[in-house]
Amino acid sequence: MDEMGIKNLERLEELASKGRFLKDGTLQTGPLALMEYMAKKATNREDPAVFQQGKAYWCYWAGWDNFALRHGMILPSDAEVLAAVEDGADLDEATKKRVKNARNTLSRWAKFLKDQELIKLIRPAVSYPGRKRNAMWLLLLGGTDAENAAAEAQARTYFRLPPA
Repeated sequence: MDEMGIKNLERLEELASKGRFLKDGTLQTGPLALMEYMAKKATNREDPAVFQQGKAYWCYWAGWDNFALRHGMILPSDAEVLAAVEDGADLDEATKKRVKNARNTLSRWAKFLKDQELIKLIRPAVSYPGRKRNAMWLLLLGGTDAENAAAEAQARTYFRLPPA
């Protein structure tokens, strides 16, 4: 997924200014970072392809591993690297643990975003031997429920997804 532009981030800032990323008065920086990344990757509603080709907008499907990798969540710690060098420890095993931990963390952040009605799952992930497909999320960046419903309808049509 390419980066799409600033309009989605401006919409996100508007939502943040209304306290949508607060929990018990504390800013939830993890979910905010995830949402910013998703918004940066999603097509803007103003993109010409949205109008000319009926392209979906406000959708993210690059997956949790993409975010984790780009944000250093699966890098081994210095201690793990040192142990691997000195003792011949298995760095792959440490990396697998980090991937699992990152996925769990990102899933918790996504739950927060869902609970705040900032994202909506429109296509679940599929993962079994020989096939992996990331989940698709609709970012609820509209100022009204009608704007978000229009984005969802267009996404479902564009990606040939069943109605909600």
